[in-house]
Amino acid sequence: MSIRFKLSMVFSITVAVILIIQNVLSYFTVKDLLRDNLARQHEVLSKQLSLAIEQAEYSARAVEDRVGEQIRSASVAALHALPPDYREVSNEQLAALSRKVGVSHITLLARTEGDIVGVKSSDPLELNLSTKEWGYWYTAFEQLFDKHEVTIAEGQKLPHYWAGPAEVSSSDPNYVDKWGYYYDGTTNYIINPYVRDEGIVSFRQSVGPDHYVREQLKYSPYTLEITGMNPRTFGQPPVYSENNGRRFIELANRAIRFGTYEYKDEGRDLEGVRSAMAAGQPVSFITRAQGLRVLKSFIPVLDAPDPFVISIVAAYRMIDEVVNHQLLHDLMLSALVLAVVSAGSYVLCGYLIRPLSVIIRKVNEIAHGDFDAQIRIDRKDELGLLAGRVNAMAGSLASYTRELQEKNREIGRQASYDPLTGAKNRFAFNADMEQQLARLRHEGGSLSLVFIDFDRFKEVNDIFGHSLGDRLLTEAAARMEGVVGSAGGVYRMGGDEFILLLPELGPEKSAALVRRVMEALAGTYLYEGSEILLTPSMGMSTYPQDGDTADLLVRSADAAMYRSKLGGGNDFQLFSSEMKEEIQRRVQLELGLRRALEREELFLLYQPLLDLDAGRIQGHEALMRWNHPELGIIVPAEFIPIAEETGLIVPIGQWALREACLQNRRWEAEGGQGLGISVNLSARQFQQRGLVEDIRGILEETGIDPGLVTLEITENLAMNKEEYMISRLRALRETGVRMAIDDFGTGYSSLMYLKKFPVQILKIDRSFVSDMLRDEDDAEIVRTIIAMAHQLKLRVTAEGVETEGQLQYLRGLGCDMVQGYYISRPLPAEQCIRLVKQYDE
Repeated sequence: MSIRFKLSMVFSITVAVILIIQNVLSYFTVKDLLRDNLARQHEVLSKQLSLAIEQAEYSARAVEDRVGEQIRSASVAALHALPPDYREVSNEQLAALSRKVGVSHITLLARTEGDIVGVKSSDPLELNLSTKEWGYWYTAFEQLFDKHEVTIAEGQKLPHYWAGPAEVSSSDPNYVDKWGYYYDGTTNYIINPYVRDEGIVSFRQSVGPDHYVREQLKYSPYTLEITGMNPRTFGQPPVYSENNGRRFIELANRAIRFGTYEYKDEGRDLEGVRSAMAAGQPVSFITRAQGLRVLKSFIPVLDAPDPFVISIVAAYRMIDEVVNHQLLHDLMLSALVLAVVSAGSYVLCGYLIRPLSVIIRKVNEIAHGDFDAQIRIDRKDELGLLAGRVNAMAGSLASYTRELQEKNREIGRQASYDPLTGAKNRFAFNADMEQQLARLRHEGGSLSLVFIDFDRFKEVNDIFGHSLGDRLLTEAAARMEGVVGSAGGVYRMGGDEFILLLPELGPEKSAALVRRVMEALAGTYLYEGSEILLTPSMGMSTYPQDGDTADLLVRSADAAMYRSKLGGGNDFQLFSSEMKEEIQRRVQLELGLRRALEREELFLLYQPLLDLDAGRIQGHEALMRWNHPELGIIVPAEFIPIAEETGLIVPIGQWALREACLQNRRWEAEGGQGLGISVNLSARQFQQRGLVEDIRGILEETGIDPGLVTLEITENLAMNKEEYMISRLRALRETGVRMAIDDFGTGYSSLMYLKKFPVQILKIDRSFVSDMLRDEDDAEIVRTIIAMAHQLKLRVTAEGVETEGQLQYLRGLGCDMVQGYYISRPLPAEQCIRLVKQYDE
């Protein structure tokens, strides 16, 4: 065998080994990245599915409510067709009436000793049916009998009528029924029509999660199965409910919420569901099911009223096919390169005998991955040509290697950066944090971690839309990057939450940099010619004082950020140990607030409003208080923000308005004619779609004169999205109530801007009233507000009047009404009417 051939073989084999190693490394790298990417896709799909479920449930409830209204109409028709005593009604008469009014069956429920039972029914299975074990259903029946109305939170409530949610039939578990219950006091029984309405079930199937799952499976051939699992009952023995000897499984206790469950590995699936719920984050593993190798992802949905777990099963062959396709591409390219190398080396090896050492050195360099090294032979003969060709061959290998490296870097970048803002993501944060902590444990030093959450960002999304919210987040991230620069990193953790990682500045320099970040973020943002304010709440923790792990540092910074939130936002706080107690108190308040209404722990006080012209009490402002069973009286400034964030402000606000209207009617009965009542509307309430209908319903329910009711909104809320606010305010005015703007002067509006708004009253903020006798600027503001408001034909109320001097000064300026401790502190309802009569006398 000639040296020429041997050299050619050695060169070719060396290049082949390099290419094989490169391909093997590329194969496993791409495979790991694809698996991680598939798991993230599953997480995104689960979020889309949870949103679709939420929207479908909302639509299904609307359909169910319409069915409930139809059942009520049938109840009223039955009321007019039946005698008032159930003993005079026959089951056959109910059967005929059921067909006539278009329902499946009608049952009459009557009170017996210690129970409410079905005494007459067109359905034989409903006869003698006991309801005392039915939980809140039985409570609703008792309220109908006692009060002619239902006040529990569950179900659909209409005058003299209550409808429970669609549920498995207690008399025949093979059906899903929709029940309605009507009682107005003219009979000795509750009229209970119900329908076995396939429409609700069909609607849920057509727009609910099962429909979404079918659509996803239709267009994703590698997604084998999507299943909604009930973490309470999955993997457990069936939870049966029993009624009158019949056993059935309620919808809420079914192990599978939606989808199918065919690709089973029950032991590992149960472990996956429990792990996902315990950790609050997705869990994935590879297993075999139905004879296939699959990737299973379990994603918890914790923000739903009844949390569940979404299981997504994907065929692992997708990863194998992509990786094999990439491997085939790499092998073909490698074979082409190797063929070129082999052919070229054989042709050129004849010229390599003399400069053999040079060529061998070059091959060794290539073997070590140095493809950029060049053979330096300054000759014009065949040896120079050989050197040039070897250099070109090395260049091709370098180009191919750089291409692979660039692909790997791009895949790594996609895995580490947020696609919306361009900032690093949670995955990159975890990696960088572990690297920094490892360095600090070895070398010593400090590290600062800053947790950032934007104030009222949900309101921005609700009012202006998510598109603007995304643009604001992108600009905010750019501002943070501009300030932080090379001093640290900016990471988007999700939603409007960011983290700054400042590894080497020290606490003082970190705090100074954070304040510059806050100044940059608090600047205005332009949107369609308007300025929008977006302020941050920020909290900082420091290694090692506040924690020696990533989790402890994040939780400490998060606690400091919540301190900023509790102070009204737009603030920066350093972590301290007492913050833990504050956060624990906040959690305690949030848990207690969820049951405060049903436990009747909330109550109202009333602060009088004095009409300066008439010299009498014109009305009262309703002020809410909370008597916590363990913590005592909680002021609104502490629990109202929690109610806003959790959405509990909506039912609490409805209760406050109803209770205030009812109290005003009681005062009328006690001689307090013409007294007005003012109630505050929160931003969350104002954005509710059914706000106007809810207020109109409360006015009708309580029977109050709408002209006596004043709804107050804050100035900052009034200045958001002009056209939306005008239409909303006009709709409220059409109910007959009056509108007032509270805390006027603290926002960014002008009185001329308010000319467009259908409001009748301005309330001057107490901060101006308290200092107007000492501060000429505040006095000028008060004079200007009163004068210009009167030009706009608005009435003016001054808040926080605490001295005789303030009262006389406001009287001289022509202020219409005042309220404050000088007139009276907030009073219990029974004391208010005495004060009204004192002023009248």
